[in-house]
Amino acid sequence: MNPKLGDIRREWGWVKKGIEEILDKYPWVTYYPEDVYAACVNGQANLYITDHAFAICTVEIHPITGEQSYLVWVCWADGKGKNLNIIKNHFDFICKEAERYGCSRVSAKTPSKGLERIYERMGWRCDMRDFSIDITEIKEV
Repeated sequence: MNPKLGDIRREWGWVKKGIEEILDKYPWVTYYPEDVYAACVNGQANLYITDHAFAICTVEIHPITGEQSYLVWVCWADGKGKNLNIIKNHFDFICKEAERYGCSRVSAKTPSKGLERIYERMGWRCDMRDFSIDITEIKEV
């Protein structure tokens, strides 16, 4: 069964807990649960749900080429290692949604180093690795 489009207002209780779990594990991620909620409510992102899992997707536009990509922005599942299953098991569905929104590609970002090999085995390529540093914490050497 494919994921279904969810209403963030109705699903917020468990979706928020999933987002908080992600943020607890990766505290440097730069969004808040309320950012995700607002993006969904305002039509800037879509919530897809399955039993015990969700994905939040949004259209990302390349600032130079204008190419549109359907970004799997937030992905969570109840159980270790299962968050990739929504992408892996429902990839065709995600691709159809991407096409429906006029996107020529699907992309995902993750703070998890272990997912790189899994994505590559699925045929994905790593376009870019994002690095950042909080300049308020830099100490002179």
